Amino acid sequence: MFVNLRCVHFDESRYCIYAGGGITAKSESATEWDETSAKSQVLLNAINQSLS
Repeated sequence: MFVNLRCVHFDESRYCIYAGGGITAKSESATEWDETSAKSQVLLNAINQSLS
């Protein structure tokens, strides 16, 4: 079993980035947000590179 934590849905005019995370009782919300943002940034960088 695996979980895809990063993906992009797109069509001719737009795209939507999805990034997931694993939240536990010991998770800190700010840290989880930072990690999720970093995952999203990887996809955004790839999109930007393909458009340039």
